[in-house]
Amino acid sequence: MNQFKFTLLFCFLPLFSFAQINSIADGNWLNPNIWDCTCVPNSSDTVIVSNQVSLNISFEFDNDGRLAIDSAASLIQASSQALSIDNASFENRGTLTVDSIYMNGNAINKGELTAKQFNNQSSFENYGRLLSSDSLRAGGLFYNYAGAYLETADMEVTGILNTYDTLLFSNFLSETGTVSNYAYMGGDNFTSYNLCINDNVGRINLTNDFVNGQNTTGGVAVLFTNNGVITVGNDWTNTKMLDGTGSFGVQGQSSNSGSMDGTFDFCDYSSINGGNVDQNTGTIGNDITFCKSTIVEELESQVLLYHLYPNPFQEQIWIEGEFEEIPNFELYNLLGQPQVLDYNVNSSIYELNTQDLEQGVYFLIIQTKNQRYTQQLIKQ
Repeated sequence: MNQFKFTLLFCFLPLFSFAQINSIADGNWLNPNIWDCTCVPNSSDTVIVSNQVSLNISFEFDNDGRLAIDSAASLIQASSQALSIDNASFENRGTLTVDSIYMNGNAINKGELTAKQFNNQSSFENYGRLLSSDSLRAGGLFYNYAGAYLETADMEVTGILNTYDTLLFSNFLSETGTVSNYAYMGGDNFTSYNLCINDNVGRINLTNDFVNGQNTTGGVAVLFTNNGVITVGNDWTNTKMLDGTGSFGVQGQSSNSGSMDGTFDFCDYSSINGGNVDQNTGTIGNDITFCKSTIVEELESQVLLYHLYPNPFQEQIWIEGEFEEIPNFELYNLLGQPQVLDYNVNSSIYELNTQDLEQGVYFLIIQTKNQRYTQQLIKQ
């Protein structure tokens, strides 16, 4: 009888355990000879990719499965296929390239992850490079930590986004999410329909429009707090609540039909009424100032007095301007650390050698006896 019970227990053990499978050679995912089990992994396995592996089908990890990619390894999925991490876990220390990826489990990226479409609905931590050429949806908890780099075309936040390093986009929409920026965000258009905080060390640089308002469904408390610096290349619109201690610099038209409170500085360069809002049908607090911020004044001056190109840059930067004397150039990274910078002068054109700089965001200070300009730069 005892032997019979032991045999039953032994027979049922495989039903409650999942295999760990390790790659041992380069090749295709469906080739059993590249795995130490001489089998093809299934959705509930723990799969460790330590080689250069290709995947030409769609694949889903579920039922507490796990996918891990080692630092020197890669997993490249064929176009028009999808990878799903659903009720599973994921960690990338190497290279992952997919057409579409869905995350609904604990996920960490410490390598390079490239996806046309990225959809997170659980917990995602980015310490590496995350590139999305089409769209990125940040639901659940989404962290872009210090040292990370995130670039996408269209980004939509429906969960909680905390970003501590570079985040670049074409169009940014916080639909029902909460956004906290502690570093640099840059792109074309920024729209917030919920709660957003730009920290005192945060910078948001937009080439086009800024909108703080309410979506068509309504019923959501909308508050944008700006304690840092936001520059807007075109139009600025506020229809809900806005406060903070930072500054706004606007190149285009500005409109307020909501409330502007706090002690932040607002400067509309196109305004004929002292930098005030062009069209105001809302309320503006008594402690709001107009074009008094040193940072905003510097940003306004630099646009008018010199031309810097290209930005983003790669090997060199050229600056054309009529300075009162040969300026001193200082370059700092996001941590405030000075960078070595060599330059040559040819008439009124200054050539800055930037080939030794790593990819990321920098701040260039141009200083003469009576002039000082600050320029944000991005190296690709």
